[in-house]
Amino acid sequence: TTFFIAIMSIIGGFQAGFDPAYIMTGGGPNGSTTPIIYYIYNNAFNWHNMGYAAAVAWVLFMIVFVFTLFQWRFLGKTIHY
Repeated sequence: TTFFIAIMSIIGGFQAGFDPAYIMTGGGPNGSTTPIIYYIYNNAFNWHNMGYAAAVAWVLFMIVFVFTLFQWRFLGKTIHY
């Protein structure tokens, strides 16, 4: 189960982090606290690079999808309560 938690934490780490970065730091000094979601947002809406932002979002999707497939394949799809 520890391995399952690690995989879920990796997936959650890629998807989370927009709110604190946007509200508290705005990406931090020189982009030091910029998560990938905030980077996509900046490229799309602040810097008007919608195509690049879409490409980065697809790469993020593929990374999360690969981790999800790995989890389904080796850890199963069942939920234990």
